[in-house]
Parts: sequence; structure tokens; C-alpha cells
Amino acid sequence: MSIHLLQLVSFRNHDIREFTFIQGLTVIWGENGSGKTAVLEAIHTLSFGKSFRTHKQREMIRNSDESLIIRGDFLSNKYPDKVAIEVKRSSGQKLKIKRKHPVWPERANWPKQRGCSFTRGTIYNKRRPGRAPKVF
Repeated sequence: MSIHLLQLVSFRNHDIREFTFIQGLTVIWGENGSGKTAVLEAIHTLSFGKSFRTHKQREMIRNSDESLIIRGDFLSNKYPDKVAIEVKRSSGQKLKIKRKHPVWPERANWPKQRGCSFTRGTIYNKRRPGRAPKVF
């Protein structure tokens, strides 16, 4: 899986940023405190649903803002995936996944389990882990 586009809104010290990645080696450089580690943290958060720097997701929101948004476009087995995370100070984190590729054939006949879905376009709300995901 490779990332092609990363969009940050009110994430750490980034106000509104967009990063485009090409195939091959990517080098991120800049002054101290310019947000290099924040870019890596955003990619990690999209990939794993949590930060490697803090367990309190609200700490990633810029100082005066009420929410943050991280969006990423990934390419997996030649199929595009879009992942977005929104964290609000008031309500917590929401994770949104849009898949353009078909459901895995071996999993297509599995029964729907609570908190587990293999359909396209699923929203997971970490504030209510007991609820089944909603499909949009």
C-alpha cells in the first residue's frame, strides 16, 4: 500500500496543508519545529487509527481550533482507498474509509459481526465502540 495524497487541516502546527507523494523514495526535510514529524504522525494515524506520539487524540488539534481533519489517498493492489479522520474537541474521533476495490472473495460470505464490516464506505466512531459501524 502506498500513499499518494495527504491533506491536513488544523493538525499540530499545520493550518491547511496538502502533500503529494510520488512512487519511489520520499524525503521530508525542513527546519526544526516545521512539522516533519507531524506529517509522519498523520500518516501513522490514518494507517493505524491512533497516534504514535499521544493517546489523547485531542492533543493533535491546533491550539485555537475546535477540530482537525486528516485525509489520505492510498493505492492498494491497484485500487484506490480514501481514508479520513476527524477529531473534535467536543465529540472525539471519527474514522471514514472509502474503498473502490471489491470485497475479498473469501470474506464475502462471512456473517456481519458487530464492529466488523467488509462493505464499502464505513464510518467507525471510537467514542461508541459497542455500536456496529454505519455504512454511508
